[in-house]
Amino acid sequence: MKREAAITQPPEEAVLHDSLLGARLMESGPASPDALPISPEDVTSEAWPKVQISAIPESHITVMGLHGGAGASTLAALMGEGVGDHGQAWPEPPDGQALGVVAVFRSHWRGLEAADRFAEQWAAGMLTGSVLLGLVIVDDGPALSDGQRRAMKRLLKMTPRGTRIPWVEAWRHASPDSGRIPGRITRITRALHQAAADL
Repeated sequence: MKREAAITQPPEEAVLHDSLLGARLMESGPASPDALPISPEDVTSEAWPKVQISAIPESHITVMGLHGGAGASTLAALMGEGVGDHGQAWPEPPDGQALGVVAVFRSHWRGLEAADRFAEQWAAGMLTGSVLLGLVIVDDGPALSDGQRRAMKRLLKMTPRGTRIPWVEAWRHASPDSGRIPGRITRITRALHQAAADL
């Protein structure tokens, strides 16, 4: 009797391409708002909500969503244990404790609009206490319009770091499998952890 060969399924999403950043993981922007030519008086949008926290996460990193459904909880899970998730409010830790914040938003119009408001308030020095590590864009679909691409390229350079998680079709149907995370995303999360370690 002829034995059937075992079928080995290749790793899902083993290679994840980024049509905006190419081989680069991140864009770099201003390290802090100190030298930027904008003040709180220039900001017309409503002040971003803030929350006082009594203790910081073990990793000294927290993820915040810039709107509902931004993907903050998913990113926090991808970054591993010890990473906080403080909802949509800017976290203010106890005095003297360093906390890095990763702000997450989707690539649809609502997310891009929220990211614009957030980046403007950060640039004006209105978000203090914690340290903004950067922005993470999570694609809202498998294809981007030209307008989305232009807005995303601009936003990626408005804070210390800007990066993107391209569309992963499998994540529409199930939570990310920790054993099958694309290498690009693993490298992004490592870079964010390193940035927090340097605070």
